[in-house]
Amino acid sequence: MLSTLLSHVDEALYQAKSAGRNMVSEYHKDMGEVKKSRLLFNLNQDLSLAIREQRIIPYFQPIVATSGESIFAYEALARLVNEDGSIISAGKFIDAAEQVGSSSDFDKYMIQLITDKLLADHHGLEQFPLVFINLSPVSVQKRGILQYAASVCNDKQISPERIVFEITERDVVSDMTAMKNFLSELRNQGFGFALDDFGSGYNSFHYLRELYFEFVKIDGEFVRNILNNKVDNALIETLYSLCDKLKMKTIAEYIENDQILMRVKEVGIDYCQGYFIGLPNPEIANLKPGFSSIN
Repeated sequence: MLSTLLSHVDEALYQAKSAGRNMVSEYHKDMGEVKKSRLLFNLNQDLSLAIREQRIIPYFQPIVATSGESIFAYEALARLVNEDGSIISAGKFIDAAEQVGSSSDFDKYMIQLITDKLLADHHGLEQFPLVFINLSPVSVQKRGILQYAASVCNDKQISPERIVFEITERDVVSDMTAMKNFLSELRNQGFGFALDDFGSGYNSFHYLRELYFEFVKIDGEFVRNILNNKVDNALIETLYSLCDKLKMKTIAEYIENDQILMRVKEVGIDYCQGYFIGLPNPEIANLKPGFSSIN
């Protein structure tokens, strides 16, 4: 009886910690949710340890003009190096950070790592292409991330115009007034903004009606099927035409072969990104200009 009680207390404790601490959590019979809470808590603990041990590193994936002449930008992607040397992509641990409320601190940490790496690989010169840095919805809502990023740029003598913050369509906050204020402050600081996974949600056109983005990344699921699905092909043509008229540059992700590349080029898409263009790499020097990065 006592062991059962202690077990229930333990489950409630994990649930309270995973929800942000400083709170009371009652035990309930839904063990699936409790186990999920424990898993998220453990993942966040692993992430915190990896940060302390400097096992979080930025990888960079090239974004090129559809003409293929040169690298236009990098997207910075977080990677966690396990103690055994294996690499874990951001999708495996970022959700845990978001659900336990630590994603904003993680965003700040990544801004430091990314800017340090850019300066080191380009010998301190501001000749590197744009860099796209992912933001969590928590960072957008708190908005302090912009002052932090501006301070980092000032300290390192990096022009904010070299940085484009990126957030997925599903994470755009529902409060349009708050979002407009965020974008206004972002541009006042000199940063750009990109909307990722455009077309994946129900509010896509509403966002374009209410907000302005320097870059719109068209959802990769449409791009991947552009050759075999008439609906996806028509959607990409429509999305490109709309963005073009609104003076927003388009980026097609998931470019997996030459045929897809040629098709998005025919549509008029401005830039492209994907494994066919170049794989993410921790060393910027290994990312060759344009399509010569293809192995």
